[in-house]
Amino acid sequence: MILLNPELQSKYEQDRNSLRLFAQENPRDRLNIEIGDSKDGAIFQPQFKLLRFDNEYNLSVRLLHNEKEIPKIQTDGNRLIWQAGQTKIRFYEKEKSKELPDGGYEMDQIVNLKKSGNVFYYTLQIKGIEIWPQEKLTEQQKAKGEVRPDYIEGGCAFYASDKRINIENGKLYRSGKIGEMHAPIITDSAGRFAKCGLLIIAERGLMRITVPDDFAAKVQNPCILDPTFGYTTAGGSYESTYSNSNILTGHEAKTPAYESEVESITFKGRISAQNTKGIITDGNTIVTNGITPAANINVYDNWATISYTTKPKLSRDKWYRLALISAGSIDNMFYDTEYSGNYNKYYHNNNYSSPTNPTWAAEDYNKRYSIYATIAEIKSSAFFVFI
Repeated sequence: MILLNPELQSKYEQDRNSLRLFAQENPRDRLNIEIGDSKDGAIFQPQFKLLRFDNEYNLSVRLLHNEKEIPKIQTDGNRLIWQAGQTKIRFYEKEKSKELPDGGYEMDQIVNLKKSGNVFYYTLQIKGIEIWPQEKLTEQQKAKGEVRPDYIEGGCAFYASDKRINIENGKLYRSGKIGEMHAPIITDSAGRFAKCGLLIIAERGLMRITVPDDFAAKVQNPCILDPTFGYTTAGGSYESTYSNSNILTGHEAKTPAYESEVESITFKGRISAQNTKGIITDGNTIVTNGITPAANINVYDNWATISYTTKPKLSRDKWYRLALISAGSIDNMFYDTEYSGNYNKYYHNNNYSSPTNPTWAAEDYNKRYSIYATIAEIKSSAFFVFI
């Protein structure tokens, strides 16, 4: 039995040699965090595990170490401290912030680089998840108005490896994102910090963090190495290339194996009180009833939904394009770089007042935008989301 202080007792549930935090109890987007390994009854492991949508998807990260001592578990405020020999890890939840819009979790390690070296290894286990590195943007991408925050660059995004069905008022799979890991940062006792290299080899179940040699050469120990995991389901990067009110931008999406009716289109962006329409096209043709009524959207880097009054009907198991057009500008659209090869962005000079069938031009490839449609299966009362 682990002796917890009152603050942690109110948050965590104990199960053998593990603790579980109910980070999000909303049944539409349930998220649990497990510290330790509930399957290991012998010892408390230095492991972080994220479980989403009632464990339909999960990811666990465990530090590899050579300590022989039985670990001691202590607490300090909201932090759970695991220590064996010279190896010490602090587990704690982080509140919502600009970098963590839905909150997150930290697994930081107290290290002495002169004793440990500057390379750290972890086991990595995933269920139903693809891991997509978020690498540095090219100069061409930056010139087009794309932005990848420093904490996202060098990190990775976690996405569902399958296409999920979402029931209205049920689970919010959105565009399929399960969470993210920020670029690891190391900070020494003098306050110097550096971004570390992150390498994930999912097929081998391995993660590696490498501290830069130049930082290690001048380090003042001890240091804090802080892998941070974010709960957000939205893309971590964004682009601001929607300033023209007559630009129609389309993003690929696939319906489930059902004939469907569309309820609404939802996206994450930045729009300042502008009338905006959602549009669905089948190739270069706007589907029947595929243009939503105009909705006045006023969001600052948040989710917005545009609903249909007359629902367009879509064929089953087919690729369509979800599009947006605004009377003003869509200042930001959020995305992650993806590696499945199925999602691209298209654009067309069009007309906001009376959108016409577009002659799409491909602009960007391998981007998963934070946009999705909620649809209803024609032959039942169930509602679905396609991504």
